[in-house]
Amino acid sequence: MIFVRIVAAVVAFMLVSILFFVLTGCAAQRTAYHAYIDPAGFTPEQIEPITAGLDTWHAADPRVTIDVTVGVCTNPQAGDGSICITQSCDIQASAEGETYPEADDGGAVKICLARVTPGYLDGVAAHEAGHAMGILQHSPDPADLMFKASTARAPTANDLEIFWSYR
Repeated sequence: MIFVRIVAAVVAFMLVSILFFVLTGCAAQRTAYHAYIDPAGFTPEQIEPITAGLDTWHAADPRVTIDVTVGVCTNPQAGDGSICITQSCDIQASAEGETYPEADDGGAVKICLARVTPGYLDGVAAHEAGHAMGILQHSPDPADLMFKASTARAPTANDLEIFWSYR
């Protein structure tokens, strides 16, 4: 009889956990993403460092993946892990890139890379990908990729700790 009650309690806990996961979306639990780089906005010489910047997250932690497609973001759904990367947007005068959660194109996260210093597109793409994957604030450490005016080109151990703290 006690065994049946324990099993019933475990099953109830699992069902409540699944229901919570479904109702909240738990997008923060995601570690796999799909980025679409708008080919109309970037030259092949720009696409290569953008892709390299996105790949730094997987290189830093193989549990994090960002598959990349050079193409238009089509039919993204909120929370499906789609990241649309474009140059067609207005950003702050002081910014090289900005991230817009659940942009107006159907729910994908939008990264705008409108004014990037030559030779640093990889770092800006990696930084903005961190925001797209849920790192909402900037790091206070200038050595981190997620520092507001970072010169890092890849996530640091601290960036990864922050990334996992959101999960």
